[in-house]
Amino acid sequence: MATGTGKTITSLLAAKRFKKNQQRALIIIIVPFQHLIEQWSKDVESILDIDVLKCMNSKQTWFNKAKKIVQEYNLGLVDEQVFFYIGYMND
Repeated sequence: MATGTGKTITSLLAAKRFKKNQQRALIIIIVPFQHLIEQWSKDVESILDIDVLKCMNSKQTWFNKAKKIVQEYNLGLVDEQVFFYIGYMND
């Protein structure tokens, strides 16, 4: 889709429908640049109303928290979470 045609909103509405049907969801959003995480975060908060973990900068700043969230999800203590990760097609 071209710039400004609603890719972010479309994908988040699909994630919202998925979350509603599944009751539990870990959503991973991979973006190529850090500024897109900031843009997406605002939309995630308004559309999905889910906690967000920004996996960016030094791995030390987010890895242990992400690991804990996944463990709690697997134990049924966390029902939903969004992870943002900066990545590229060849990662």
